[in-house]
Amino acid sequence: DAVDGLNVRLTVNMEYQTIVEEELDAAISFYTDQTHKPRGCIIVVEPKTGSILAMASRPHYNLNTREGLQEGAYHFAVQSLYEPGSTFKIVSVTSAVDSGKATFDTMINCTPYPVPGSRPVTDAPRSYGGLTVAGVLKKSSNPGAFRIALKSGWPTYKKYFDLYGFSSKTGIDLPGETNSQCQDGSNFVNFSRISFGYSLMVSPLQVAMAYAAIANDGVRMRPRLVDGIYVDDKNFQPSPPVEVCRVMSVKTARDLRNALFHVTDLDGTAKRARIEGYNVGGKTGTAHKVKPTGGYFENRYTVSFVGMLPVEDPAFVCLVVIDDPTSKHCHPGGGTVCAPVFQKLATRLAAAMNIPKNSPSAETNKKASRTQTSSTPSKPPRR
Repeated sequence: DAVDGLNVRLTVNMEYQTIVEEELDAAISFYTDQTHKPRGCIIVVEPKTGSILAMASRPHYNLNTREGLQEGAYHFAVQSLYEPGSTFKIVSVTSAVDSGKATFDTMINCTPYPVPGSRPVTDAPRSYGGLTVAGVLKKSSNPGAFRIALKSGWPTYKKYFDLYGFSSKTGIDLPGETNSQCQDGSNFVNFSRISFGYSLMVSPLQVAMAYAAIANDGVRMRPRLVDGIYVDDKNFQPSPPVEVCRVMSVKTARDLRNALFHVTDLDGTAKRARIEGYNVGGKTGTAHKVKPTGGYFENRYTVSFVGMLPVEDPAFVCLVVIDDPTSKHCHPGGGTVCAPVFQKLATRLAAAMNIPKNSPSAETNKKASRTQTSSTPSKPPRR
């Protein structure tokens, strides 16, 4: 005789999932034109447990009836790979700071870096002189990120690359998870590109869990989708959170969160992610799309933003990725496309989670902190 399977309880919260689905659909619709519809995903993670609170991908289809099934309708968040762009600069910064090669106040030369046998690393059309390590994240400087990575050297950089989980699957309880791809970083040209998020492909889930490690005071968790199993009506067998490894020290993680907080300053790349009453931290990413014939498209991008709220003790980390958006409203970038999506989404999530807002005194201190840490005024780059 047939035996009934066991019931499972997921970590997914249906209220949060509904919010994510609505905001992702709205974003995809807004950045669609008559000839093209972008792909995308949103992942919301609870840092301390690794629990996936909500996750959605587009395009998608009805898994029961296969209605809407089309080419490319797979789980973008788990099965897709993309070049992350500037969201990957956390590896350069973490490797240098946590290994003692630099501090967040170390000054970095951010002028173009000549790479023998290849194009120089630049911030074109912008150009920065000197920025602190924290300023490199805030302004998203490519030559700055590479010079920070050079302070670490490839062996140390690769160590943190691995600790962040970019060399292995996350181990989520879903079929078909895709592993990353990365060029050999011992090659100087490759290393120069990897340092700011090119010459490698990662999954959105890998990026989300890496930032969750920063939010969790440096400890990376295995993504948790199953909260537990009902053995019978009265017995529930929980599935406990699993620590994978410590990526960095507690101090490095907290200082890094502070640096990510200032990325949302008015002169940072993620000013559109700011939410009144909350301290938001995060990082923008913009990467040119690869041509099938080789090289990169000039005006086609994969854009992203990873944010956490509240940054001092994050209740959640949220990654937004939009692949190949079209827009008449702005130049597509992580700060112009994905940061506003995060802002709308995180505002709704904070209300749904009953996360208290800052006290008036905290708001005053926050504004003073932003004023004191502002660097030389300049136009924020679209990264």
